[in-house]
Amino acid sequence: MILAIDCSDKACSIALGEAGSVFERYTDQARQHARQIKPMYRELLTDSGVDQNKLSTIAVGAGPGSFTGLRIGFSFAQGLAYALSIPLLSISSLEALAQSELEACQGCDQVETAFDARMGEIYCASFALSKGGLIRLKPDQLIASADFRPGQGENIALVGSAFALPGFSSIKAGYLNSGACIRASAVLALAENKIALGECGKHALGAEPVYLRRENAWKTLEHQGKQE
Repeated sequence: MILAIDCSDKACSIALGEAGSVFERYTDQARQHARQIKPMYRELLTDSGVDQNKLSTIAVGAGPGSFTGLRIGFSFAQGLAYALSIPLLSISSLEALAQSELEACQGCDQVETAFDARMGEIYCASFALSKGGLIRLKPDQLIASADFRPGQGENIALVGSAFALPGFSSIKAGYLNSGACIRASAVLALAENKIALGECGKHALGAEPVYLRRENAWKTLEHQGKQE
């Protein structure tokens, strides 16, 4: 039984599943992740009737994304995995966003995901769409928004908050959703794929979130009282 958690973007989501049976809790209330994650976890266990000792793996949206949200979700997942002595499997948040919109993107050949990283920068990645799911074309990266050149055309899907920024919202694409949020059920699906390929995750204390940005930059944002 896999537990999946994502707090790396504006939504807070948690899912539990095995063999196609999925229970999920989701909310997109901004800046409430720390208050929501524990009650959502308890509700999920109660509603599913699953004892937490039956969990075999915890999958977590590991970034890039909101620094505050990442630390909340990752710390919760890490602490739980450590307490239960089970592996922690890190999932790219940009890939999880693409997986969350997979059905809506049908008909396109490629999906580009991009978060607004603030400070004039963007987190982005690119994937091909196939019958088997997502095939990564470009790695997760942090680039200046001025250097960001997303694809255009009917075969391209564009997903993520970066596409609401000036200069990107009018791009012509087969599918565009700048308000899309990550679902923990997508993190769960990607975790199942990785496990099927033999990737079992890491010891909880050996896993780390993926920030992509240097530490002093996010400290500057926090000192300004902002949640990135």
